Amino acid sequence: MAAMHGGRRRGALQSARRSVHPSRNQVPSPMPTRDADPGSDPDARARRRRGTLLNHLLAYFGTMVVLVPVNFLTTPDYPWFLFPLVAWFAPLGVHVAWVLGLFDRPRS
Repeated sequence: MAAMHGGRRRGALQSARRSVHPSRNQVPSPMPTRDADPGSDPDARARRRRGTLLNHLLAYFGTMVVLVPVNFLTTPDYPWFLFPLVAWFAPLGVHVAWVLGLFDRPRS
């Protein structure tokens, strides 16, 4: 009876090892991709992208709300706040394009 119990345990251990370790003929991907994650569905990715865009927009407008009054209180003759306004608007536009999926590769 003890020999049979040990045999079952050994078989269970071997099957557990096989399930944990991939077979030798499977080559792991050298670089995992975020889109290949089985837990991430397209809706979750879209929500995450919109959330990052919202954070970017809040930082942009929050900074501009501070810079514009500081500009007009310190040097009202020279509108220097336009430089960060325009310079930051370009990356913000790229971020919007990314959220809309314009940079995604077509799935084949």
